Amino acid sequence: MDNLAHLAMLSVRLAPGLPMVQAASGRADVLGYAPAALVGQPLSLLCAPQERGGCQALQAHLEALAPGGSTRLLWSLLRRDGSVRQHELLLTRGAPGSDMVTVCLVDLGAIAFAQALSDGENELLQMVATGQPLAAVLGRLTALIEAQFDGMFCSVMLLDADGVRMHPGAGPRMPSSYLALLDNLAIGPAVGSCGTAMFEDRTVIVDDIATEIG
Repeated sequence: MDNLAHLAMLSVRLAPGLPMVQAASGRADVLGYAPAALVGQPLSLLCAPQERGGCQALQAHLEALAPGGSTRLLWSLLRRDGSVRQHELLLTRGAPGSDMVTVCLVDLGAIAFAQALSDGENELLQMVATGQPLAAVLGRLTALIEAQFDGMFCSVMLLDADGVRMHPGAGPRMPSSYLALLDNLAIGPAVGSCGTAMFEDRTVIVDDIATEIG
């Protein structure tokens, strides 16, 4: 697991609004923002409204740092999409005379998510290695994916050896009536997203599986 992908760095000036003067990330974005887009923006842009004391409390922590000093905090930050993620913040103040503070952001939620996926992958490999039934493996796979995202429904469809009809392989949260409609259904270019994907041997992405055929 590459934890560097879940790190970001901000340089913040100790001035009204705590303007960000530099941003960088192990990924392409910082909390959903392009790093360059954060330059000149106030740190309050990233502060979650429900965080204790808001950005004023965070500013107090930054201003209390002695020159060259550092401290760690657990803080909730607001992503561009409106979601809130808990981070560990490592605050380091510049040398005497400097009004800059470096803020290292560690996305604890992303690290926990990546660890859960890694643990799940190991569990699935062990199930395959010990000869567990396909239905059990697929059921565990879909359950692991669903557990990572609120409101997600995941299913796996299997194609007969003759390449004509499909059958549900797993779908822990899918309505049984929906899976029953798909069972033994012949695939085709307009047979839902799954049937179309199998027939045309391509990835099919739709907004609404109830109305779009792929």
